[in-house]
Formats: sequence, structure tokens, C-alpha cells
Amino acid sequence: MDKRKCDIEFCQISTLKKIKTVEDFKSNREEIYYRFDGIISIENGKLQLSYDNEDGENFKYFGEEIGEGHWKLNLTDGEETASLHSFPKSKILEGYWINSDVEEQGFWRVHIKQ
Repeated sequence: MDKRKCDIEFCQISTLKKIKTVEDFKSNREEIYYRFDGIISIENGKLQLSYDNEDGENFKYFGEEIGEGHWKLNLTDGEETASLHSFPKSKILEGYWINSDVEEQGFWRVHIKQ
């Protein structure tokens, strides 16, 4: 697989209680932003993405294309699932992730470098 460097931006949304209404969501959440350098490879409908967090812990996602430009991913070791989406020939992929193990969720953007 052709491995390329990428920037990964995260917006983590942590909720403090069960969300029942839009007002609950707006008033009981915390947003945290992260940016990490990573490595991405996309080949034959398969996507792999890895990065190290600020503590040096490595995260690896893998998955298959479920429609043109749409990938469903899983974290190698964990309860996290994710999606990434892009337009043909785009250097930007965007998606959503959920970590049911610690009740965190958020959005992410991957920018593939040249």
C-alpha cells in the first residue's frame, strides 16, 4: 500500500449526561480540539490510518470502502468505530468517530499531504 503523510484534526465532544433534547446537547457538552501527524494509505478499497497521540500512544484504524469515497473504519484495539468520506481526487477526508468504551464521540478531518 502507498503510505502518505497526513494531518489529522479532531473535535472531541464529551457529554456529561444522557442527551434527550437539543438544549441538553448544547448545555452539557465539552469540545476539545486535537491535531496529530499521521500516515494514511488507500488502495483497492481499503483504508488504513495511524497516528501517535500526545502521550506517544499509537492508534490504528482500518476499514473498507462501502461506497465510492465512503469508508467504515474500526480501531485495531478498542471499541471505537469511525467513518471517513471524500470526493474523488480530494486530499481531504472528513467523518465521525464514536468510542463507546468511554462514551466519547466527535468529528475528524484528514488532510493528505503531497
